[in-house]
Amino acid sequence: MFESSRWFQSSGQTPKLTDLDRKPFLRRHFWPPSAFGIIVISLLISMLAGFIGALIYVSSENAQIATVDPADQTRVAPTVPASADPDSPSTTKPPEILNADGIAKKAGPTVWSVSSLDENGRPVEGSGFIAGSFGGQTYLLTSLAIVRAATRIPGPDIVVRNGSSEIKATLWTWQEDKDLALLVTGRTAPSLPWGDENPAVKAGDRVYVVSGGAGAPVVGVVSAVSPASIQHNIFIDARRQGAPLLNEKGQVLGMASLALNPTFPGQTDFFAVPISAACERVLNCGNGTASVPSTVAPTGNNATTTTRG
Repeated sequence: MFESSRWFQSSGQTPKLTDLDRKPFLRRHFWPPSAFGIIVISLLISMLAGFIGALIYVSSENAQIATVDPADQTRVAPTVPASADPDSPSTTKPPEILNADGIAKKAGPTVWSVSSLDENGRPVEGSGFIAGSFGGQTYLLTSLAIVRAATRIPGPDIVVRNGSSEIKATLWTWQEDKDLALLVTGRTAPSLPWGDENPAVKAGDRVYVVSGGAGAPVVGVVSAVSPASIQHNIFIDARRQGAPLLNEKGQVLGMASLALNPTFPGQTDFFAVPISAACERVLNCGNGTASVPSTVAPTGNNATTTTRG
C-alpha cells in the first residue's frame, strides 16, 4: 500500500513503497495470511470439503436408485448397504445348527400372518416374512396369491399380524410368474439371514417351514432343486403359503408357494420359490447375490399400488 499521508501532501512527490508492498501478491496475502487471505482460504476449504462429500455419496449404495420396470409398472427401491443390516454376518464363525425349538425362536419375530380379501370379497390368509427394515418401515415378502386383489385400485385392506401386533400393510410391488409380493408397513422388525452357501440348498437337506401364528415349525426334506423351484415334502396349505423355507441354520432358502404346485391326487411334493428369485424384480439385492437380505425404501412420497391392465 502507498503511504497515504505522503501521497496527498504534494503531487510532486513520488510515493514510497514499504517492504510489504514489494512482496508478490500471493506472499503479501497468503503467507502469513492477511484478513483477505483467511477469507479466501476458508472458502476454498469449504468448497473442497463439499466436493469430496458429494463424491463419497454418489459412489455409495445409498445413492443407487433402482429404475422402474415400465412393463408391469411396479416399483423397485434402493438397497441399504449390507453393513447396515442388523442380521448380516459380522464374523467368520459358522452359524450353529438349530433344532425345531431353535428355529421357532429365531423365526418367531420375523414370520407374520397375512390376511386380505380375494377378487370376490372372500377372506384369504397366509404367511409372510420380513425382508428388511429401512427408514422406519418394514418390508415383507409373501405370496402374491394372498394379496392379488390389491394389485388393482381400489383394493382390499391387507393386515399383517405377529403375536399381539396387528397392523395394516400396503402392496409395494410384485412378480406374478414367481408368485412374489412385497408389502410395506410402518413398523420396524428383525429379518432372517438368507442362505449364503454355494449351493445354498441341495437334495437331501433338512428344511423347515414356519408359518405366521402356526406354532411349531414343520420339518421335511428337500427332494430336488432347480433354478425355478425348491421341491420338498412339507405339506403346504393356504395358511403356509408365503411362509419362509429355512435350513437348519435358520437361513431363508425360499418362499413356500401353492401357485407353483402341480395339482394331482395324493400329492406329496410341494414347492418353494428360491429366495434368490426375489432379487430379480421385487428386491434390489445390490451385490447381485442373495447372501444378505436387501432392504428397501420408497422412491416416492407414498406407497400406493399401481393399476395393472
